[in-house]
Amino acid sequence: MKPKYMLDTHMCVYLMKEQPIAVVERLAPCYVGDVVISALTLAELELGVASSGRECAQNRLALDGFLEDVWVAPFGGEAARTYGEVKCLAVDSKLDPVDQRVAAHALSLDVTLVTNHDADFAMYPGLRVENWVK
Repeated sequence: MKPKYMLDTHMCVYLMKEQPIAVVERLAPCYVGDVVISALTLAELELGVASSGRECAQNRLALDGFLEDVWVAPFGGEAARTYGEVKCLAVDSKLDPVDQRVAAHALSLDVTLVTNHDADFAMYPGLRVENWVK
């Protein structure tokens, strides 16, 4: 099954916290396999868990539960090639390098990137973006 959506880190956190409800409701009709996260996003989420101090055990359970329903897409050769193209377009050095890689990953998989920072991704030609918070 080909995925339709790739969630960014913020969307993953919203879903693990089940807030805002608009995000949870938007995910509900999706089937397992429709939604993925980038391995890069997983790395950010793992950092969040590891650095969460007293809440580490609770956050580990939340992340593990989340990953039962959402697949992790490996950042492979096609994503790396697309990143090279995306990076050449990103002349603004203030753009987050992880966001650039996630945008490239979404483009390489031909999926819609789901983020609440849609303006940050507007510069990438061909990238479909949805904001499930609005």
